[in-house]
Amino acid sequence: GKTYDFLELNLTVLACQAGYNLRSTGSNIATCVCTGAEDNSFAVLDCDDDNEAIILRNGYWAGYDVDGNDQGGIPHLDIYPCPVPYCQCQSEKILDSCIAKFFSKDTNTQCHPPREGPLCGTCGGNTTITILRFLCKENCE
Repeated sequence: GKTYDFLELNLTVLACQAGYNLRSTGSNIATCVCTGAEDNSFAVLDCDDDNEAIILRNGYWAGYDVDGNDQGGIPHLDIYPCPVPYCQCQSEKILDSCIAKFFSKDTNTQCHPPREGPLCGTCGGNTTITILRFLCKENCE
């Protein structure tokens, strides 16, 4: 008689991070490619060479809309203008004199320390926000 061997595989396909979409590269291979500029062509300049960060124009902040997403649990990339002293430039560029990077693993890298959170609007660590000037200061009484 004939013998048949079957191999059962359970695969989980992980979604691309926000700002990236799964695209076919041929030969039945697909990879996550930068599409952040499709979300906001003015604020998003590009993605870094390692496909780990989205490069933003100076003065913009990026984050995930996890609760209000409409893509079946896949976070959507939200981009907003960021108050200038809250977000930080991370490298010099010819365009707009500097850029900010949004890393999906740590969204606070785009914030000027000790700021953190959405739109870098929270003072982190042992700091509190001052009245009138909106600065983060340590040991305020």
